[in-house]
Amino acid sequence: MKNSEKISVYVCHHKPSDLISDSAFIPIHVGAADSSYHLNMIRDDGGDNISLKNKSYCEMTAIYWAWKNDKDSEWIGLMHYRRFLAFDSTSTDQDEWGLIATDCINSSTIKRFGLSDFSVRKIIAENKNLMAILPEKWSVRSVGQKDLMQHYISAPYHFEKDIFLARVAIERIFPDDVAYFDLAMKSDVGYFTNIFIFKRELFLRYCDWLFPILEFLEK
Repeated sequence: MKNSEKISVYVCHHKPSDLISDSAFIPIHVGAADSSYHLNMIRDDGGDNISLKNKSYCEMTAIYWAWKNDKDSEWIGLMHYRRFLAFDSTSTDQDEWGLIATDCINSSTIKRFGLSDFSVRKIIAENKNLMAILPEKWSVRSVGQKDLMQHYISAPYHFEKDIFLARVAIERIFPDDVAYFDLAMKSDVGYFTNIFIFKRELFLRYCDWLFPILEFLEK
């Protein structure tokens, strides 16, 4: 990796909270177009955006904003004001959800988990063919579910028909991918919490695939 490569990990905020901000970690105000808060950070309602859809798209409005407006980052990621990857931690103190909980974000936790441009660059530099940095795989069997389908259907505030509509969307728009959807739904493991860092070409492919599906479901 060239030291000059631009890394942009957009950290979603919707209200005042602790900030992580350096040359790689960039706070972004999601749902800014319809927010009563004025946060001192990038907003998701500039340029080509879907900020007004934040109540249904949630943090996806930040991903959309980066897809349409970030033209020069070689690596693009998403994290949340209270949900980060641990880049430099040997802690195995994980709960049943595969998470390492901490009370607050401060200089100590930033150092403990390697939440810095330096740590991200180090991982990329040490893995020459790297395309993505993701959470560790997590099994839904940890909370008593047999597969991802059951986990989705049984979760509070989820609707069973939605996951089947997602399958319809994939089958119609990307028919070659529906077999992978079925395979994933029968698996007990997945990459959860919607946080990642992708190489630019993978990020663009991801968005080109994902947003047509979401638009189909919205309609």
